Amino acid sequence: MGADQESSKSPGEFPADLEPVLLRLARVDELIFTIGQLCAQWSLQGPLEIEQRRDGDQFTAVLTGIRPVPPSVWLHFSEAINHLRAAIDNTVWYLVDQAQGPVDGPAAARVNMPIHSDAKPYKKWCDARRKDGLHALLPDSEVGRRIRQLQPFVDTESAVPSKGAFIASMQGDEVENAHPLVLLQGYSNADKHRAIRVAVTRSASTRFDQPLHGQDLAFKEFQVGQVLASGTWGEIVPIETNTAVMVQRPDPYTAVVPPATELGFLHKYVSQVVVPVLTFGVELPGVVPPQADLTDNGMTDAERLRAGGHEPAKDRLAQETLRMFGEAMGKGWKVPPISGDDAEAEGPRHA
Repeated sequence: MGADQESSKSPGEFPADLEPVLLRLARVDELIFTIGQLCAQWSLQGPLEIEQRRDGDQFTAVLTGIRPVPPSVWLHFSEAINHLRAAIDNTVWYLVDQAQGPVDGPAAARVNMPIHSDAKPYKKWCDARRKDGLHALLPDSEVGRRIRQLQPFVDTESAVPSKGAFIASMQGDEVENAHPLVLLQGYSNADKHRAIRVAVTRSASTRFDQPLHGQDLAFKEFQVGQVLASGTWGEIVPIETNTAVMVQRPDPYTAVVPPATELGFLHKYVSQVVVPVLTFGVELPGVVPPQADLTDNGMTDAERLRAGGHEPAKDRLAQETLRMFGEAMGKGWKVPPISGDDAEAEGPRHA
């Protein structure tokens, strides 16, 4: 099929050869949901170990341990990033093959999706493709025009926020906006060439006997031995801790973000913007089903996609997280064990 024939397809009618790309995206949606469940369950178990230490008529509540994050979280994150990046390159490969025929030899390694925040390196990229005869990737071709349209130096509006504006204002923090393609490329490059993106923990602690205004509500890295509260022995000091699984964004960004939320933004951008724009020249919100049954069910790829669900992982996770939150609130207060002067005689007197 030639480029003109390809562009004549109705938006939303993805070619059969691109169905595996859409199934890659469905796999990412599965991974997002799994990651969200794992993180919520880990947090629900109360990953912080706290001990009360008495010293005369004073006490401190000290952090004595942090439950490790299960490796499956960051391994799933790595898989999702790989699928998202590969889905884009798979689409570009298909379109080049349709536009100018099969590409082999050294030139085949140069068929990919460039991601540039500046016009100069993009021009250098185009010059290298011109020398290899990859004319379908140049901006004077239809596919090349669409590729250029998606470049971060052209699309300066798309952004993935590190957190919501309201939460940021409560925590006295700023929202870090990252271009989704630059962000995806950073995660992919670091994962392939440097070190896998290992999950980290961030926690917040508040005291109920003091007004929230003036307390530090930001999520920070807690260390074993850190004092979370102190007071006079015999006076109850209720504290609440909230611990979450995060990932560190790659350079040039610095924020730490929830992995499922971050992947949700990237999945939405790739499935609703990048792949449709490359294929049809337009964005197609809601056309690619985020859910598809990937099991041994006897369906063809096309049948799986037609039967797919349109509720993204983030919406399914919201229901699950609300249920877990209710479960956490139903557990009530926990009194940390006591060490120090006369600990056994005094018993658990503080929350």
